[in-house]
Amino acid sequence: MTRTPRKNGKSVSSTKMLQFIIREVRLLQSELRHDIRALDEKQSNRIDGLESKVDGIGSQLKDLQLKVDLNYVTFITNQVDMEKRIKVLETSRH
Repeated sequence: MTRTPRKNGKSVSSTKMLQFIIREVRLLQSELRHDIRALDEKQSNRIDGLESKVDGIGSQLKDLQLKVDLNYVTFITNQVDMEKRIKVLETSRH
């Protein structure tokens, strides 16, 4: 077992140094796991929010399409009615 000198004059065994490093690595791993979980949850919330907004936009588009279709049908119906009136007026003038 080799000893590593310290600044204060005391020496630390390589085993103790290795144990210290392993503890620090484990602590760092734990902190990283926690940070990753927090970021993952934050991203999941953002994605859920975006999916909700996209669903809302999809519903709005369907509503708009329905309104466009109804307006088109109404326009065609009005056009046909107007042509009928014009024909009646033309035949009544002659």
